Amino acid sequence: MFCKYCRKYPKQAATKLNQTCVFVEGSRNFRLEPIRSHNKSTAHKNCANQFLRDEEKSSLDVPTKKAPEIRNTDIGKALHKLGEKECQRMKFVFNCAYSLAYHNKPFTDMKMMCTLMKKNSVDLPDNYDNDVRAREFAYSIAECIQLDAVNDILNSPYVSILADGSTDVSFREQEIVYLRYLSDGEVKTRFISLEKLKSSDAKGVKEGIDSGLSRFGIEFSDLTDTGNGKPTLVCANFDGASVMQGLKTGTMSMILKDAPWVFPMHCVAHKLELAALDSVRTDSYLRKFEDIVKGIYMFYHFSPKRRREVKEVAEFLGSELVHMSGIKQVRWLASRTRALSALKKNYASIVAHLEHVAARNSSEESARANGYLRGMTTIKFVTLLHSMVDILDITSSLSKVFQQSNLLISEVYPETEIHLLKLEELKHRPGQNLQAFNSQFNEEERCLQGVKLSGDLPSSTFTHDIIDDLIKYIDKRFSNFNEDPLKCFAALNYKAIPQNRTDLMRFGTKEVEQLISHMPQLFPIESHRSVLNEYMDLKVYMREMNQTGQEPSEVYKILLNKQNIPNVKKLLQIMLIVSPTTAQCECGFSAMKQLKTQLRNCLKQDTLQMLMTIQQHGPSLEDFCSEKAINHWLTCGKGSRHVNGHSKKFLVTKL
Repeated sequence: MFCKYCRKYPKQAATKLNQTCVFVEGSRNFRLEPIRSHNKSTAHKNCANQFLRDEEKSSLDVPTKKAPEIRNTDIGKALHKLGEKECQRMKFVFNCAYSLAYHNKPFTDMKMMCTLMKKNSVDLPDNYDNDVRAREFAYSIAECIQLDAVNDILNSPYVSILADGSTDVSFREQEIVYLRYLSDGEVKTRFISLEKLKSSDAKGVKEGIDSGLSRFGIEFSDLTDTGNGKPTLVCANFDGASVMQGLKTGTMSMILKDAPWVFPMHCVAHKLELAALDSVRTDSYLRKFEDIVKGIYMFYHFSPKRRREVKEVAEFLGSELVHMSGIKQVRWLASRTRALSALKKNYASIVAHLEHVAARNSSEESARANGYLRGMTTIKFVTLLHSMVDILDITSSLSKVFQQSNLLISEVYPETEIHLLKLEELKHRPGQNLQAFNSQFNEEERCLQGVKLSGDLPSSTFTHDIIDDLIKYIDKRFSNFNEDPLKCFAALNYKAIPQNRTDLMRFGTKEVEQLISHMPQLFPIESHRSVLNEYMDLKVYMREMNQTGQEPSEVYKILLNKQNIPNVKKLLQIMLIVSPTTAQCECGFSAMKQLKTQLRNCLKQDTLQMLMTIQQHGPSLEDFCSEKAINHWLTCGKGSRHVNGHSKKFLVTKL
């Protein structure tokens, strides 16, 4: 007795079974427990998935030899017509299951949807109008979506791993894994897996990443082997926690030990947020300013009565109350911008309401209102409020750039410099909001929008110091992008290419040498001369493309199609795949929290994984085609499938 899946792929099975080949070679003395254990093993599942992927096309395209003769008979025509009818009925129920999964509806709604369709005279198969079948159908749909991506990933020359951790509504530690790769010259970022961690240390995180990759039939050891014909890992981008980024005992150190050429990255959007937090901690008044803003948000957020009262005050003053949001810990910089902009627009209404609350009888509420009132009716507070809105408009713009999924490593430093120059400009020319404050503020009456202010105008150096501190901490956090080897990717940025022939000849040669020296496993010493010679051709191509005004994605796609630069093309591919941001992971966690809520807190891990796959990578309901999913369900499920008495083998040939 042997395993037919593992026997067909002996190397894959042997590697994953630690060289134990008994299920490949066969044996006459198997106990029941080892067979059960083997059936649950990752190696067996990967071999089975590979078998199904290889057999899928043949099951769809290869008819039996007698099929054409049978179809020409009266019986054959009748059977063919019956098969088409049953397939159409199965499409209806699969569409229902997909709609539930795609729109985040419980599978128990399957009964209601099928009842409604039957009421509308839609012919549906029996026994499939329940949550169990709906879940089965959704699993087959998700599996087909994954199978479509497997070939793209395996055909990519290089990949980047993006990973981040969070806690779900059940207080379980989850690690989300994405892969960034190339498909037909285009950069794609793909959700791979959401893994429940056994432990939150570096080893546990690494095991979670390995488990996620294995769902796509990829072993981490395959990514660090440069000669196996599979994608090679070139970048690992994690959050800034020591358990992830630690160079001694962190997950990153474990990866660099196996693949020293990998570029270790920390999400640039997160680094920008941390730089803003660093600048706040250095100034005592900035900390007080932030406490007042957070306190005002909390004062109204937890009291519907106060929100109703301040809205009535705003209507009385003839203004529209803008929704007030809080300052999140790590939501990049958008939450800070929204919070301060709302406070600026609602300033007069909030002050009027706080004065009303503070005038009430002595109570904790009136004391809090009086404290906030004293803090926000000073000239220094209002000046800083308007200045900070101008500053955060610039930093939020940079944060949005850093959150783009197709952001290139060569674009990080130029974009950072552009926005830092805009911050420097605020020191010499006030921003739009500060100019508005200067024009509206009556210095003689010390009044703004009818609100009497106290204190003195701060000196011009007050705002300048805040900007200087912010620039200093951004420079500190992003210093590695101006150092080798990351700064060397600028040699592959077509926007920075010089037009002068002499400058073009000198441009980027040292940087390319530095890059290929950093990756000796990918660029052997004998290939260096070819890379440098081909780089001269690439520079000419990039200069031509710089004048076309096309989008970067189109430019690099054209460059990758050049046939005479095979060696330097590898550098272009690496530059495109190295990911400076993990913002996609945050989007994944947002999707997780929408799926696994307080009402669905017992959602199984496999079901959660399936729903996230469908929601993030499934087509729209209008574009969804169920044929492949039906075929997968018929051929890959446990036991035999029957559709109103007809065996699965007959229906497969119709799909």
